[in-house]
Amino acid sequence: MQQSFDRDPASAGSTVSLRSAVAVAIALAIGILASSCSPAEIAWYRNATGLSPLSPAGNQESSDRAKSWIRANAPKSVPAPAPQTPTTTTTAPPPPSTFTPIKASSQVSMTDAQNWARARGASDAFIDNARFYWRFAPAAGVRAEVAYVQAAVETRFGNFGGVIDATYQNSCGLKITGGGANAAAEAHQRFSSWEQGVQACVDHLALYAGATGFPRANTPDPRHFGVLHGRSESVEGLSRTWATDPLYGSTILKHLTSLTPNSLTRPI
Repeated sequence: MQQSFDRDPASAGSTVSLRSAVAVAIALAIGILASSCSPAEIAWYRNATGLSPLSPAGNQESSDRAKSWIRANAPKSVPAPAPQTPTTTTTAPPPPSTFTPIKASSQVSMTDAQNWARARGASDAFIDNARFYWRFAPAAGVRAEVAYVQAAVETRFGNFGGVIDATYQNSCGLKITGGGANAAAEAHQRFSSWEQGVQACVDHLALYAGATGFPRANTPDPRHFGVLHGRSESVEGLSRTWATDPLYGSTILKHLTSLTPNSLTRPI
């Protein structure tokens, strides 16, 4: 037998119960409880029934029934809605507005570069290694001072203290052919001498800069991949290419301008 909703207040039994339930649902649907129950109670009832308050409208009798129903059936402690975690947006650094060439003639003498390094607490080996940069870089078509300053950034002026130490004789963080994690010392190339290590770093920088004659067949650079040719012709462009650090290039440029006022930097 189909059950009907009897509107006669004198009716008894299940009809009265159903009429009360309808009154409660209607009261909630039109938003009576928005002004008569706590937000936690409203949230609990919304989750339990799927009904949502819309506006503070309705009659007092329906409101009282709805309030009584919630108070009788809601948990003793109605949990408040979980706070929303604010989203954070990571702002990428703006694209570089300057261009400092890697391919060019050196603007600094080896002696001036050594004095610059000495004044900044460089190790004896780092100061002595300048001779290799001023030998290999001109032949590769890149600026010796750029490669030397890059080595200062990578090795903390030859004092190291990071993942690898001076025994690797690796002045630019070059990894083995297979690569590996930045934090893994074994992923980095160990060279047999500083001369070999510097030549590998200069060759890798020349490859990045797109120097003529690169990639070359005979090089100690373990990651001399043709796909890297011309990846960055500027110091600024070494950020997020040579290294993942978005400030890598600007850090090198900062040191470079402290070495020479003639950094060849120009606006883009």
